[in-house]
Amino acid sequence: MVSEKLDRVIKAVENGAVVVTVNKRLARYLSVRFEAAMVSSERAAWATPVIMPMLSWARSLLEDSWQEGRAVLITEARSSALWKKIIEEDRVIARHKVLISEGAWQAAASAYGLMKEYCAEDLGDEIYLGAEAMAFKRWSREYDKALKRLGFMDYGELVGVVCKAVASGEVALPGKVVFAGFDEVTPQRAAFIRALQQAGTEVDHWPSEPRLALDEEAILPEDAKERIECKNFRSTTQEVRAAARWIREVSASDKEGRVRVGVIVPELAGYRDIILREFRAELSPASVLPWEDIQDVFNISLGSALVAEPLVRGALDILAIGVWPEDISKMGGILLSPFLRATEEEGLALAALDGEFKRRKFLKIGLRDIRGAAAARDNESLKGVVGRLDRWIKDLEGAHKQALPAFWAERFSGLLTALGWYGGGNSLTSREYQTLESWRSLLAEFAGLGDITGLISRQDAVARLRAMAAEKIFQIETVTDSCGAVSEGCGAVSDGQEMSVEVLGILEASGQDFDHIWLMGAHDGALPGPAAPNPFIPVELQRRLGMPRATPEKMLGFAAVSLKRIFESARNFVVSYPLEIEGKEVGLSPLLKGVGKAEEGLAPSQTGCRSSSLKADTHAAFALEDMPLDEKIPLSNLEAAGLRGGTSVIKDQSECPFRAFAKYRLGARAVTLPEDGLDSAERGTIVHEALEHFWKEVGGSLRLRELKDQGELGASIGAAVGRALKGYYAKRLPKRLIDMEGERVEALVAEWLEIELKRTPFTVVQTERGEKVTIGGLSITARPDRLDELENGAKVVIDYKTGNCTKNGWLPDKLTEPQMLLYGIGSDFDAIAFASLKLPKTKFVGISKDDGMLPGVKSLENENRWREQIEGVRNWDDLMERWREALEQVASDFVAGSSSVAPSSQDACKYCELPILCRIFEAGVFDSDGSEVGQ
Repeated sequence: MVSEKLDRVIKAVENGAVVVTVNKRLARYLSVRFEAAMVSSERAAWATPVIMPMLSWARSLLEDSWQEGRAVLITEARSSALWKKIIEEDRVIARHKVLISEGAWQAAASAYGLMKEYCAEDLGDEIYLGAEAMAFKRWSREYDKALKRLGFMDYGELVGVVCKAVASGEVALPGKVVFAGFDEVTPQRAAFIRALQQAGTEVDHWPSEPRLALDEEAILPEDAKERIECKNFRSTTQEVRAAARWIREVSASDKEGRVRVGVIVPELAGYRDIILREFRAELSPASVLPWEDIQDVFNISLGSALVAEPLVRGALDILAIGVWPEDISKMGGILLSPFLRATEEEGLALAALDGEFKRRKFLKIGLRDIRGAAAARDNESLKGVVGRLDRWIKDLEGAHKQALPAFWAERFSGLLTALGWYGGGNSLTSREYQTLESWRSLLAEFAGLGDITGLISRQDAVARLRAMAAEKIFQIETVTDSCGAVSEGCGAVSDGQEMSVEVLGILEASGQDFDHIWLMGAHDGALPGPAAPNPFIPVELQRRLGMPRATPEKMLGFAAVSLKRIFESARNFVVSYPLEIEGKEVGLSPLLKGVGKAEEGLAPSQTGCRSSSLKADTHAAFALEDMPLDEKIPLSNLEAAGLRGGTSVIKDQSECPFRAFAKYRLGARAVTLPEDGLDSAERGTIVHEALEHFWKEVGGSLRLRELKDQGELGASIGAAVGRALKGYYAKRLPKRLIDMEGERVEALVAEWLEIELKRTPFTVVQTERGEKVTIGGLSITARPDRLDELENGAKVVIDYKTGNCTKNGWLPDKLTEPQMLLYGIGSDFDAIAFASLKLPKTKFVGISKDDGMLPGVKSLENENRWREQIEGVRNWDDLMERWREALEQVASDFVAGSSSVAPSSQDACKYCELPILCRIFEAGVFDSDGSEVGQ
């Protein structure tokens, strides 16, 4: 059936017929099939077939019948710019301050095209028109005037002009024209067909005559239940992943040469990203690696916005940089762009520069800041960067002038070339090369807009260029790849066998045939889809003329005709749908009820078909392969001498040996974006410093009580907080922000001192004073926030905490809070406690040798539940000894080079900044949120 259908159109082309298609994809498909037929029939040569979309053929006819003074076709870019300008300058909208959405011009342009295609001369009597229709009528009138003034015609007028040329005999016509893939004949198309027939040209339709509607019973083939397999899945991801593995099974089972598979998706825009991700992972596993330039073994008909391509996004980000400082995240993206570095060494130097700006908490930086920092570094790799930055800064000197788009296009191109934007020390991949060509084409289109935009600023030029890139669809051109790339895993593909996989929307599938089809997302919300009439044309007019998407009945008819065509395009089918879309339950399309009850599609992992994705292979290897551990690398004397981190070394080693090794021996640090204002760490530091200043002045409970009784406590708190904030006023922060933080800290400290007033008499012996401690061969500095001495000589170690705190971090087997314990290595203490400075309730959290040493803190003897977690501890001396042993062991492990990825709990991973380095989540122990797998 399929071959006979193709034979008919191929023979027509052989006999000189012109084939006019519904879209470019069908034209390309028929051209390929025609050439294949000529090759298989051993033809030595043949005439180039005329197979093209209808508007392309109409344009060629117009060019053949060129007349002096006839208007030329307006380009899409010019048309878009003209519609935008007309709407922006609409005085009625400006007078009434109406808010117009960004996409209004697109809907208006679409309405204009529909009016032309359906031969609608007028919207109707103005008395019956709404505000939208009146606005569109006004805009259309201005658009027509502008076209006439500029000497252009819109594409919507093209067919009408060609019809007149055909009728007057100005055009040389073929003997036969085949209209391919059209499911509907619009009034304009019908007029074109009549003009051709009246001129003596035979007109045929392929693969069949257009059908406006069908009975639901006529949609499915008679043997639907035998030919069509219906499945449902719990999610769209499971559905897509199952389809990808099905493609591999099909390719392995079909041994008769070339296999052609169609994946047809009614709502392709919603599925596109999932399909790209899952199909690439399963069908081209190596393509997910950033250094591999591997073409997809499938073609997807729906492209993406050109602005989404990294090369173009990078160019626009560069052009958007002005003379003033920009947000650090934006400038960081420029510094780290792979399209700007001339060498790998230069890229590393720029990354280091970016990290320095972020660590110094710059919120905004400018080109001059970067240039100065790069020049100040004695780094050969940055000399080229300094020169390019000088060129960039100079280019911005004329940024405020007004000029035509052609001037800005040349200026932008020159700057990007000077900066080495697409050189980057790397050769371009196939996708990047095609992106570059599309960018150059876009720049040329932009340069030609001067007669519409007039003089514009640099900022406006960049904004327009970005908008054009967002509107321009980029579709990478691929060649059919051999199936070797999808052969591993479930079912091997025989050598030399080729497979073509096409992922299409319903419209794009028109006229094409396949060996196998998977109809994906065939749920009741997509087939038929919802009506979406154009907002600028009265709905009644759209209904009467039968415009697309105008009514539910129109959508039902379109879905029925499309499904009938699809089921005539292959012998073997799978129909699938998810059980849920965005939290809403959906069912099988009512148009497909004749296929029988849907089977529950198993998750791909349950089908017995092994995944071929690199991720699955990695996890399988982790579970099955036993790799020997590397030998430990002990801490050298040189490393020990330069070791930084203090008690944090012990904390990190206890929580995860790998983290301690990576941070303190490899120097690995995450670079985080600075926050606007004060971050949590800075706020905690301010509280610490305020209390340090306060107790240095007050000295103990006696003076604290005096200040309280004399009413001077508030002033002392204010003075201490003021000293803590002194350095922050010098930073690039608003004064009011620092003042507000001061008010917050004063209130917090005042509340905390009410707790201190409840204590037995004490003296503050030291605050924030470091003391060298040697343990397990490791010499570090212990620096408790505060050491108090009670009247009886007992010593209390206190650590301020503005976040969550618990004494479970002192359990010898889980030493996650070793700071205060390390102080006890050199000198004993009688109580340790966190001063929990967290609202709504501040309190002491700790453990003591005897009761009554701190408010709310129990003695070890009375902390039964906590003490029972420590085996063999009966009294305070036992606890001190166990702490020493635990600290000694942790320190010895670090010195010995213990570096296993062995987090003490999921909390150790939840806030860790290095999971990408240890790859803990790929091991399947914890989920990416830090929770244990299976919980």
